[in-house]
Amino acid sequence: MLSLCCSPRLLRVLTIWYDPRQGYYLATSRELTRLESITKAPVIHHFSETVQGVMTIRCFRKEDSFLQENLNRVNASLKMDFHINGANEWLGFRLELVGSFVLCFTALLMVTLPSNFVKPGGLLPSD
Repeated sequence: MLSLCCSPRLLRVLTIWYDPRQGYYLATSRELTRLESITKAPVIHHFSETVQGVMTIRCFRKEDSFLQENLNRVNASLKMDFHINGANEWLGFRLELVGSFVLCFTALLMVTLPSNFVKPGGLLPSD
């Protein structure tokens, strides 16, 4: 049982378990990043046009419509940001889950091994 923990077999098992999830996350993250850039470009474009044409907008008293249009575009952009943060949380949770399993397995081994097998005092230098 100890040979499983200390050998690369455990790493292979974790890699086999994690590889499909990594591919899923990478594909999703790339797509969400692409969608975020698509929704962010109109916000920047609308803002720059508004700054350049602020005198004309004020002359025709269209401040409210431009404000509403800007809010709609920012809201669409923030929806994509929310989804990207959700994907990052998903990945963080999965990584913490794997770390917790490794920690629990290691703690279980330490408890179940014979007491003469593990000698914590042997790690410290003797005076």
